[in-house]
Amino acid sequence: QAMALNKSLALVQRQLAFIYAGPVPNDDRALELGNKAKQTYDRDAALAKALGKVAYRKGDYRAAITALSQATVLAPKDGEALLLLGWSHEKLEKVADARKAFTATVAAVSGSPEAAEAEKALQRLK
Repeated sequence: QAMALNKSLALVQRQLAFIYAGPVPNDDRALELGNKAKQTYDRDAALAKALGKVAYRKGDYRAAITALSQATVLAPKDGEALLLLGWSHEKLEKVADARKAFTATVAAVSGSPEAAEAEKALQRLK
């Protein structure tokens, strides 16, 4: 019964992390709840992306790369996560890694707004 309660609490923390990462921005709360939920939902691409997005907004590009790398392994066609991963690498001047992420974005979601942004970034990195 305790395990079921823990899983339920983690689910609530996960959902609140999404809310705080998006529509009701509170980055610190999103990270706190998201990291707690991650203990139970450690292979959740959406949660990893939310944590990466918040880390990026906070300027913690290393944490963003860690979370977004996991998100893109679990969901390799997620254009937003790939694009954010590229931007995170770019912020740390990891040009080869940024190019790789931007190229993957274009390949994964060709014709999308994310692909257009990735193409601009690739031109910028020439």
